[in-house]
Amino acid sequence: MAQLSQLLIGGVLLLQAVFCYVPTQLFFPYGPNNRDAQVPIADDNFDQFDISGGSRYNFFGTPYTRLFVNNNGGISFNNGVATYTPNCGPLTTPMIVPYWADVDTRFYGGSVFYRESRDASDLAKAKQEVQRAFPGLTNLNLNWMFMATWDKVPFFGANSGNCSSPNIKNTFQAILVTDGTMSFAMFYYNEIMWTTGTASRGDCQGLGGVPAKAGFDTGDGTNFYSLPGSCTSDVVGVPDSSNVNQEGKWIFRVDQANIVPPVTVTTTSAPSTTSPSSSDHTYGANVTHPPAFESDIVARLFWNPLSGHVLSSRTGSNASSPCTGSCDLWDNLDAGTQNLYRSDASCLSPSPCYFEPTGDCASTYKYHPEGAGQGDVRIVQCPYDSRPAAGNRRLIWVQEKESCDFCYNARSPINGGVPCCDDYSGDGGRTTSPIGGGYDGVDITTPGSRTTWPVGTGR
Repeated sequence: MAQLSQLLIGGVLLLQAVFCYVPTQLFFPYGPNNRDAQVPIADDNFDQFDISGGSRYNFFGTPYTRLFVNNNGGISFNNGVATYTPNCGPLTTPMIVPYWADVDTRFYGGSVFYRESRDASDLAKAKQEVQRAFPGLTNLNLNWMFMATWDKVPFFGANSGNCSSPNIKNTFQAILVTDGTMSFAMFYYNEIMWTTGTASRGDCQGLGGVPAKAGFDTGDGTNFYSLPGSCTSDVVGVPDSSNVNQEGKWIFRVDQANIVPPVTVTTTSAPSTTSPSSSDHTYGANVTHPPAFESDIVARLFWNPLSGHVLSSRTGSNASSPCTGSCDLWDNLDAGTQNLYRSDASCLSPSPCYFEPTGDCASTYKYHPEGAGQGDVRIVQCPYDSRPAAGNRRLIWVQEKESCDFCYNARSPINGGVPCCDDYSGDGGRTTSPIGGGYDGVDITTPGSRTTWPVGTGR
């Protein structure tokens, strides 16, 4: 059992485990005894897998029913990827890459296993992990998951030329899990001994050249998310780092327009020297997200000074104060605002934010800046879905997520949980309207006579 040591930094209590990796006995079960399939032993190979039973995995706002597992440490959508040297910039194929580097299993062993699961014990373990990272998701009902494991895989060139490196190997696992709407990805790292194959200019120790990439890519040629150290020599230290205070373990929510890390996060790695994504989602040493608000209704929201609202005068804020604005998701804050929170917690002192839906499948929501039961209630309009296929629709407020989402991801509680609109992904802009239609205009002062949910039922 790993012993825990305590470290107090800036008033935040950190727990540091002795283990600097995830032991394989704590991986999700894998291998032939667990009925895993295996990517054929080869160099730069991949397998196609079709998700069964009508399940789908939402990644960056797009639902997928087919994925591809490759030898070289990646899972892709739309098509298989055999490229051995990682592309450290944005890609044109959507990918989840726990550790993209040049693997060759032909000479010194190593295996790549994968399987889908609806097994109750697997889902229970996944739920425990997700809820530890996102404690506000109290009603989570996961129903499908996929596991890929790269077990003791060597690098390309370990046996070629002057190289003889049969014992330099990597072991890691990627877990995809969903409830049908929200999707999460987990990376478990056990032993990482090499970063680069010799065809990517690595040496006989599997180091140097173009090191491994770890993270996510939308496939739109613009947006991507990199773990600290990705595409640098520091990536070999990924088993020593974490975003959930358990070394070697990383957990993210991946179904929305941006990758969402856990809100209360401390990474224990050295700062990343890679270029961040366009949304600046790369965290460095001892970066700690601010603690959640005390309310059990809203647990993951922060004041956003760029949102256009001003807090009540009782907080002492004014239009020029950094504490002006409204509640927003951490991922929607710009880098400067995030850094402000890291250095100054005074903006967290007002009463918790409080949100309430205005109706079934509505594109607006009630915003109470001072918390439940307080005055100054505003009606806020969800933004438009800017994708070409969206047909100029607005997003729909989803109370249990405390955010706006695509209408096909939102569910109608009044109509038996059916989606608020059909899946319009890739349909060329078909104009199926949301069930509720929502309200137009940002400054509505009353929700009208529409059906409303009771205040405080979001959790």
